[in-house]
Amino acid sequence: PGIHSAEQVAAWRPITAAVHAVGGHIVCQLWHVGRISHSSLLPGGAAPVSSTTRAAQGKTFTSAGFVDCSTPRMLRLDEIPALVDDYRLAARNAIAAGFDGVEVHAANGYLLEQFLRDSINDRADAYGGSIANRARLLVEVMQAITAEIGGGRTGIRLSPITPVNDAGQDSDAQALYEHVRAWFRKAIANSGLPSTERAKLARASTHWLRHTFGTRAVAREVPLDVIQAQMGHASIQTTTAIYGRAPIKRRVDELGKAFG
Repeated sequence: PGIHSAEQVAAWRPITAAVHAVGGHIVCQLWHVGRISHSSLLPGGAAPVSSTTRAAQGKTFTSAGFVDCSTPRMLRLDEIPALVDDYRLAARNAIAAGFDGVEVHAANGYLLEQFLRDSINDRADAYGGSIANRARLLVEVMQAITAEIGGGRTGIRLSPITPVNDAGQDSDAQALYEHVRAWFRKAIANSGLPSTERAKLARASTHWLRHTFGTRAVAREVPLDVIQAQMGHASIQTTTAIYGRAPIKRRVDELGKAFG
């Protein structure tokens, strides 16, 4: 289900209300798949958009089942502001629908990560090439959302080394994600939040790599190449979802099925 129309906002409200009624919280994930799509899913059979014109070597689900991803077209510079605004409007709609916050999906080979990784991004403009350029779209999206609904309601999902959806490893993943982390630390410092809250967030951003592997949990600063060598292509990511007691989750599952 989407979050871009008034009808969708209205349809979500009973779900978020049910979660809140039993003391839970619920967060909406904002997700643009980019090139992990098929033209049959898009208006007029249009090509998916991405940071490249190279098709992902993978499958996506359509009414005909799983099919090869379509060849994308490169998102034009003049289209990027509207894309950023789509994220902002989705965040506004999520709050209007009763969600407690949003999580920006910037992981798993989808659009924002397609811009982040130089294994995918082959642009030669302000959104390609250097690490700062490749991170630009993510930063602009996060700035737009936090300006709309506040940083306290905004999370992000990252997966620095996962290879899913034909997302080859960045040539310097450590430097790339250190750049992303540095931006967030700066944003926290300038957030206007009370000093105690800033300190908590700064500590969280320092311990920003999390991975659950069987019964072992890792939540500390470790070079990405070391983690990758130890765990192969394990997915390391920060993630936020529905949280609260188990009955809340079951109830949300039931409502989700009813929602369709």
